[in-house]
Amino acid sequence: MKIGPLVLIGALLAPLGCQPADTPTVESPDSGFPESTTPNQPTTDGGAPTTSGNDEGPESPHASSGGTDRSTQAQGSDSGETRYLRQAGNEDDARVETAIAHFERDDGVKVDLFAEVHIAEPSHYAEVQQRLQDYEAVLYELVANPGDLPTAGAASVEDRSILSAIQGRIGSVMGLGFQLSELDYHQDNFVHADFTPRQFAEAMEAGGETPWTLVLKAMSGSSSRSDLEDANFQIEPIDFVAAARSGQLGLAWRKQLTQILLQMNVVQDMLSGTVLLDGRNRKAVDVLKEQIELGKKTFAIHYGGAHMPGIEQILTEELRFRRTGTDWVCAWGLTADAMPAENR
Repeated sequence: MKIGPLVLIGALLAPLGCQPADTPTVESPDSGFPESTTPNQPTTDGGAPTTSGNDEGPESPHASSGGTDRSTQAQGSDSGETRYLRQAGNEDDARVETAIAHFERDDGVKVDLFAEVHIAEPSHYAEVQQRLQDYEAVLYELVANPGDLPTAGAASVEDRSILSAIQGRIGSVMGLGFQLSELDYHQDNFVHADFTPRQFAEAMEAGGETPWTLVLKAMSGSSSRSDLEDANFQIEPIDFVAAARSGQLGLAWRKQLTQILLQMNVVQDMLSGTVLLDGRNRKAVDVLKEQIELGKKTFAIHYGGAHMPGIEQILTEELRFRRTGTDWVCAWGLTADAMPAENR
């Protein structure tokens, strides 16, 4: 694995966190990335994407959302595999899509899992924002104190941690927006469902974890990349010099990032059982239980895609939810036409 993939993995494994002035800086090390499919293989979830109709069972709160032209809906995988990100389309319309998985149970409570990536095209976040309006409660991830919210569209990085600023810069190279800048968290139905910085630090200390040791473990395994290589974590090299000369450097970085995301289950396996991943899954579900007790019926859990397999397991095995379908939302295009002019 060369420096390009290492830079992307290292920077993006420790994303979402605000940096309030009166609290210690603690990054949310959520990978933001989902279970995966074989790299460089366009995939479908039960057949080719469709652009109209809803054949997924009972209607979800956002089923009538307008969305973008590249939003799709599909049945769950026939193989039973749970995926929260995929590469779709053909060479003329290749794209990366994130999943919105629908769950419900017999008492009428509905939960949709919004698998998020922390850098994406602004149109992706615009569609997600529109869909999130339809729920009684949106449970969101952000290692921050209650009330410490990012400002959508802010040009400065004063409310970001250092790593969040790095992520935003990486996204700009690819012509992508950063989640904390693109989404408006100042919504009446948004409910904080993550640790505060102090809670997160204390939980990690109790578990003998630190953010950087976990990031390094995920990046390289126990010794010199051997765990990743043994697990068949393979990244095809991309000639970034040639891409720059041809005016397609941003697109080359998008393709490199896509390769990494489609194999991120390898890193997820390494982080299984940690506060970083599973502890925060449990926190989100605990907040869901509290909100259900208040009598609410429709929920979105808006978290990085790496969390979704674990959250789904809790929903189905402990809370008696059943999965009823999946929507797909375009995160970014993988063609030259999808690139902003300034990133070509």
